[in-house]
Amino acid sequence: ETVRIRPSGLTGLQSLLAQAWERYHLPLVVTEVHLGCDVEHQIRWLHQCWNSVRAARRQGADVRALTVWS
Repeated sequence: ETVRIRPSGLTGLQSLLAQAWERYHLPLVVTEVHLGCDVEHQIRWLHQCWNSVRAARRQGADVRALTVWS
């Protein structure tokens, strides 16, 4: 439920990817992207994660994959 309400101060995936990249400079993979709800919300969540990965890559992070968990 936390990912659905996003109170102020909650760090998003793009920010977390940037932090991990800046700290470790190792390749990153986002795995098991899943949200237990209806299909519409699952697709929206996957799309948000995909956009975060793309943005992190544009900013120089070496994000190599995004996988889903069904």
